[in-house]
Amino acid sequence: MKIISKSITILIAIFIMIVTSASAFAAPATSNVSLNVRTGPGTSYNVVDTLYTGERVEVTECVSNGWCRIEHTGPDGWVSSRYLTPIAGGSGGGSGSGGSSGGSSDPDCSFGITIGPSGPSFSLSCGDAPAPIAPPAPPPAPVAQQACLYKGNNFSGSRTCKPVGTVRPTMTASWNDAVSSIKLSGGAKIRLCQGTNFTGLCSVYSSNKAVLNGALNNRVSSYEVFVGSPSAPTPPAPPPVASEVCFYKGHNFTGSRGCAPVGTNKPTISAAWNDTISSLKLTGGAKVKICQGANFTGLCTNNTSNQAVLNGALNNRISSYRVYSGGIPVPPAPPAVPVTFSTGPINLQQTYSANLDNGNIGAAGADIWYQAVTAVNKFITPRNGAKLSISGSSNRGYAGCSTAAYTGNKISIWAMPVGTYVCVKTNQGRISEFRLNGYTGTTMRLGYTTWAN
Repeated sequence: MKIISKSITILIAIFIMIVTSASAFAAPATSNVSLNVRTGPGTSYNVVDTLYTGERVEVTECVSNGWCRIEHTGPDGWVSSRYLTPIAGGSGGGSGSGGSSGGSSDPDCSFGITIGPSGPSFSLSCGDAPAPIAPPAPPPAPVAQQACLYKGNNFSGSRTCKPVGTVRPTMTASWNDAVSSIKLSGGAKIRLCQGTNFTGLCSVYSSNKAVLNGALNNRVSSYEVFVGSPSAPTPPAPPPVASEVCFYKGHNFTGSRGCAPVGTNKPTISAAWNDTISSLKLTGGAKVKICQGANFTGLCTNNTSNQAVLNGALNNRISSYRVYSGGIPVPPAPPAVPVTFSTGPINLQQTYSANLDNGNIGAAGADIWYQAVTAVNKFITPRNGAKLSISGSSNRGYAGCSTAAYTGNKISIWAMPVGTYVCVKTNQGRISEFRLNGYTGTTMRLGYTTWAN
């Protein structure tokens, strides 16, 4: 009995020495795997040796990150303690390899070694008490469920990571059309689309993609990170289609374009578009009636579909139109036929005046004066409050002259070649129009019509 007590006393003394001078003792252990030995406690340090599976080492020091310094036959260094197994019942020995592996000399006592993050620890157990059990290794840190997007191929360049549940119908300007590769973790998936609001070409990825396919590489404008199935958000409704007609000056909807909504009524087309329309497009259920003549006269057709080339009788010969929907509109009553007040020829000599209300030559009640400043500097000048509007070679008639813009300015005869029409508002307020038919010597030969309004 005295021998047992003495043995216990000796072991307790050894234990106290180990606790107070841990750096002077080592704990035997074996490597679970082929294990790199590094110059420092971490994977960033250089590898100096590799342990073979089952190789015995002596653990001399451990730090809080779980790395321990070991000694063995070969270069000493640091290894991860998670790949070491303590030798059961082993006891500490001197520093260096080849320490004793025997247990306590008392068969009822054992000397235990536990390798933990704070270094090797030792315990003494006597009698039937079980040997201490090493604590289980901590569970691995959970892997984030996310997608990481990269601007460069092979996961290079700028990076942004988004968790499961992220929905981006429109990407920010800095990332739009800039994604070239993706990394997925934690079972995350990602849907990438060319267009905003998940339109255009879309692809779903469930694994890393070092280089996106050509149709999506640097062409992603919306994305969604998910597990299971994508939420498939509904894209916004397209804007309503305008109910209108668009006219084109060229065939096949080319050249200058002008559009008019349903309800537009044009008895007379502007000079810029008159007799220039070659094709038309209809949208939103719009229809259009087009006519050769002003005030919906001459040949007319009702169109309910696009016309890439208007038929020959109307190609570049449209002078009035109406845009409508539903049934063909009832045309308005034609304007009243103007009543002619006075008409006939006038031979107007230089320096003479003419009265367009009755066709008389002379100053009394005159509306126009053939003014000759010099032999070459000659004018048609309005008199007694009459006004003029030059029409060029177009015969505007009563309707056109009724809406003409008049002025009290005189007109140079050099701006009036033979065949020119001129609208006149007489000093009696009537609408009149004359045409320069030619010259006899210096005498103007005019033909005129004045309406009774």
